[in-house]
Amino acid sequence: MDFLGFSKLMRQRASNLPEEVHTVVKNVAKVYLVTAADITPVDTGAAISNWQIGINASPSGVLPPHVPGKFRSTALENLNATIRAGLSIIDSGKPGAAYHIVNNIKYISDLDSGTSRQAPSGMTALAKMVAGRIPAQAKVVDPR
Repeated sequence: MDFLGFSKLMRQRASNLPEEVHTVVKNVAKVYLVTAADITPVDTGAAISNWQIGINASPSGVLPPHVPGKFRSTALENLNATIRAGLSIIDSGKPGAAYHIVNNIKYISDLDSGTSRQAPSGMTALAKMVAGRIPAQAKVVDPR
């Protein structure tokens, strides 16, 4: 490859870099959301329905359950609705966006501490650990 060809290749890679990095960022947010929602203990659906995504700002407020229920009767429906809503927001972000993943339900800290028999403590730490593996596996610049 001559210098002109090399220069052209480097300019092309540089122009693609913001979008490629953003793809990695979106994948981290998606894996965190799915993992956190999937391991959230469920009774009425309120806790799992309150995993919210904000772009460049944290969402505030508490949402009602997507599908109200009792004794885990609507767990799968709430999980699917939460993931669908979150992925839609994540996919709408542009390069440079910061994703804020929050759960504003008042007892989420108690659930994260292991107060539910459905899940051990540390659901947010587990979600962070799983999502943290994404950048190490990412290939931001494809070889030629």
